Amino acid sequence: EISRNCIVCDGGCGKINPQHRCSRCHLMYYCSKNCQAKHWKTEHRSECMDAEEMRRKDDASTASITTDRVAINTDCAICLNETIDDPLVLDCGHAFCFACMREYQRLSGSLPACPQCRQPNTQDAGLSRVLLVASRAANCKERQPRLDMLQTSLNQIAALLEEGDPHDLRVLFSKAEILIMRGDATEALEVLQNLADLSAEGEKNAAYLTERLDRTKELTEQGQDDAAAQIMEELETFVQAHSVKRVDSLEIKFLMVEAHEAAKQYAAATEVYKSMFMILSPDVGTPVQHRKAFMGISRGFYEIGEYDKAISAGEAALEMNRHFPGAYTYVALSYKAKGDLKMAQTLMNRAVLYTTSWDGTSRQEAYDMWKELTSETAI
Repeated sequence: EISRNCIVCDGGCGKINPQHRCSRCHLMYYCSKNCQAKHWKTEHRSECMDAEEMRRKDDASTASITTDRVAINTDCAICLNETIDDPLVLDCGHAFCFACMREYQRLSGSLPACPQCRQPNTQDAGLSRVLLVASRAANCKERQPRLDMLQTSLNQIAALLEEGDPHDLRVLFSKAEILIMRGDATEALEVLQNLADLSAEGEKNAAYLTERLDRTKELTEQGQDDAAAQIMEELETFVQAHSVKRVDSLEIKFLMVEAHEAAKQYAAATEVYKSMFMILSPDVGTPVQHRKAFMGISRGFYEIGEYDKAISAGEAALEMNRHFPGAYTYVALSYKAKGDLKMAQTLMNRAVLYTTSWDGTSRQEAYDMWKELTSETAI
């Protein structure tokens, strides 16, 4: 059902409706074997990724896996199902459902310890337990058990903050995530604002510390050892009284946006995205963060009815990466809102073709939306 008349050959010849596709990555399309061979030699060889391998390494967010590892367990310790769905085996030998571990690691923001045996011990065991319960909640389809698990996570976080550092940025970030999952957007935003303030203070303290250490080095090179020693004594006292911990300000803002969107506060979410563009630059922010910002503000503009701006921002994201999950959605919806249903259908057709084949969920969502838009033609 999906047509290729809306895309052009990636070999650079400009022909539409390419009927050949790279059999390894499933992302590039060609009008002929000659164009495919030429593109492989000049460019695609260095970029091509094996679709099956990438399905497991998706976004480098899962722990290291090899297909020849043998699991030492038969049930998933996250969802508690007796049968593991699409097993992911960690270095320690424990296996989990792939979707469960993805959610667990998304919440942790890192490659955390094994949820079952805590090996390797890369993070605080208390927070690891919190994330384990929250991951179970994310995969729970029943409302009340889900809410109960999220409340358990929040109770555990309260204990961690009370017994340990009340300003632990890692714990506060996880608290905000769980509050959003529970639907408490207002409280989540309060936590995130506090987190942003603490992080900004840590950034300021770190800058001061670096400046004084540089000064110490200069004094030592000049032979002024006593003055250098005095600064070091001052810094020892400073470090004991001031935190230099901080969290990526962009990640805090992304979570703020998520809270606003959960509360359907799209104008506020759009303003947060605008503030991101005051920070983002060629040297600041990862490529993924740049794309997420353009995609996010595209949605914000769409939701508040500024369709031309939504299209412009969304197309900027597509220029960066035409395969990025969900990048087409609000561009297509904006064209539809402007009365151009055909363009909306074309965009979602491209989305089905270009969405990475290893991201089955996003690909299905693109297909479902294309199907819905196509059905409107007959109305």
